[in-house]
Formats: sequence, C-alpha cells, structure tokens
Amino acid sequence: MRRVRFPLIGLLCLCLIALVAGCGSVDSGSSGDFSLSADHLVTIAQGQTATFTVTPSATAGFTGTVQIAVSGLPPGVTLSPANTSVNTGAATKFTLTAGSNAAVGTTTLAVQGTSGTLNARTSVSLVVTETKPANGGFTLTASPSTLTLAA
Repeated sequence: MRRVRFPLIGLLCLCLIALVAGCGSVDSGSSGDFSLSADHLVTIAQGQTATFTVTPSATAGFTGTVQIAVSGLPPGVTLSPANTSVNTGAATKFTLTAGSNAAVGTTTLAVQGTSGTLNARTSVSLVVTETKPANGGFTLTASPSTLTLAA
C-alpha cells in the first residue's frame, strides 16, 4: 500500500475552503416578519354599514409599513378604503356598506398584508342579514278607507 502525503499547505487550504463554504449557511440576521389580526365576525344588515379592524403586528424585529387589501366581498357589499398602508402595531379600520339588494348569507373575506417580499393573511367572516321593516313586517290597510256609523 502506498501512502499519499498532503503537504501541510494543502491541508490548510482545504480547511480554509471548508470554513469559508460553511459561512454561507450562517444566519446573518433577519429583517423580521409580521402577522395580521382582525375582527373574526362582522354582521351587517342590508342597507346598513359596519366596520372591522385589522392590525399588523411585528415579529422577529420587523419594522415597516404593511399594505393591506381585502377581497371576497359578496355582491352588493362595498369596502372603504379599498386598500391601505399602515405601520405595524397601528390598527386600521375598514367600513363595509351593504346595499339594499346585497346578497344575504355568510362569506369569508380574505385579508392580505404585504411588505416587500413578506406576506401575511387572515380572514373575517361576514354575515349579511335581510333588513326587516321597523313595524315587524306587516302592514294594515282598510277598504273602503272611510266608514260611516249610524246612531
């Protein structure tokens, strides 16, 4: 059997290469991340308005502005503002307006937050109810509209 001898300089070079290659996998810090929280349930009657709040929260040292957008509105329901930017830790309020012909039922709204390449999501359950007349839903009419009583 023949022995192979590496010169000392060759061994040092191999160690240096391994050390430098390993440096690429060292976590050099993170720009952080964020999460979103929102009201979980919003109920609105046809022809009415309601609000809900969304708050981005910083995690792992994140600092910055988050662009928030909401999608999945049912027919006849509008949102204001359509989207907004907010700093982490600050709440933003959205206003829903249900038209008199808004679709009745439960819908899940998707809330998306974006900041650069970072994304976070949450959802809000929206319940649209039918508007009931203030008088309990009935009307009373008389025909003929006048009546004469004899004494």
